[in-house]
Amino acid sequence: MDLLALTRDLIRRASVTPADQGCQAVIAELLGRAGFTIEPMPFGAVENLWARHGSTAPVLCFAGHTDVVPPGPREDWCVDPFAATVVDGRLIARGAADMKGSLAAMLKAAERFVKIHPMHRGSLAFLITSDEEGAADDGTCRVMAALDARGDALDYCVVGEPSSNERLGDTIRVGRRGSLSGILRLRGRQGHVAYPLETLNPMHALAQFITRMTAAPLDHGNAHFPPTSFQMVNAHCDAGAPNVVPGELQCRFNFR
Repeated sequence: MDLLALTRDLIRRASVTPADQGCQAVIAELLGRAGFTIEPMPFGAVENLWARHGSTAPVLCFAGHTDVVPPGPREDWCVDPFAATVVDGRLIARGAADMKGSLAAMLKAAERFVKIHPMHRGSLAFLITSDEEGAADDGTCRVMAALDARGDALDYCVVGEPSSNERLGDTIRVGRRGSLSGILRLRGRQGHVAYPLETLNPMHALAQFITRMTAAPLDHGNAHFPPTSFQMVNAHCDAGAPNVVPGELQCRFNFR
């Protein structure tokens, strides 16, 4: 199976987080044929995979995930998001960049490397989870803790997340940005839209909050990372009638 075929095979398994949908079975089969020792490491409902070629240090680990974010409304896509369709030389699909294309590339590179260098120095490993795009409680963190408890140390780790801009390798991240998610609940006063003086609209308060949060830069970044970004990602506010001001709003935001 070539690189494109492997990528498309993984994409067609609609592994919306935290589901794996058989992706890791495909990965385990490929790595197993290449001589890797395969160890499934499930925690709760999350599938994780640890695979290693070699038994000595140093250990170079490729880390990645098989889960993807939801595709959103299908009608907003020009193609089926899980059909892995090639349009004008580009693979258009949910997970093509983040990160099944990267996974396939790492897997095919490792397969080729161990075939050419079966007695290579040190160890080559893969740590794959299906719990990166969601809660991320039972994925990489749990596997790392289990490996550490038994003395399996990683000397180097390559994360294949998409970061390039125009050409492969033109952007290399040094470290990782911090991420902070929050849930905000705004309590107003419900009432009929005909009597606005008797109401306190939480949606208006949210608009003021967003305006204040986006009026000025939070910081200016540094040589390695762009400025911190504030993004609203979800808001829910509904009184159940078109002529009633809701009394409460709940929203979710992220700093990164």
